[in-house]
Amino acid sequence: MPDPLAFKALSYGAVGLLALTLLILSVVWLRIEIISGKPLSGFVPVLLIIAALSALISLLTAYVQFQQATSTMLHWERAAFTSKE
Repeated sequence: MPDPLAFKALSYGAVGLLALTLLILSVVWLRIEIISGKPLSGFVPVLLIIAALSALISLLTAYVQFQQATSTMLHWERAAFTSKE
């Protein structure tokens, strides 16, 4: 099982990288619209895809942390039952 702190750091890094990518894309997109003088379509789907990926990474991290906490609690419960017998 991977180290929980490393997994959390990697997931935060991935979400941060996606947010930085979104920021850079929005600045480039705005610059292109200003230079060309006409509005560009297609930025909203890119925004939604990046937001969905960030949410997916966050949910996956929460699920893994929940599973690790559950397995730790089960281990403690088993240890408590076996020590009583």
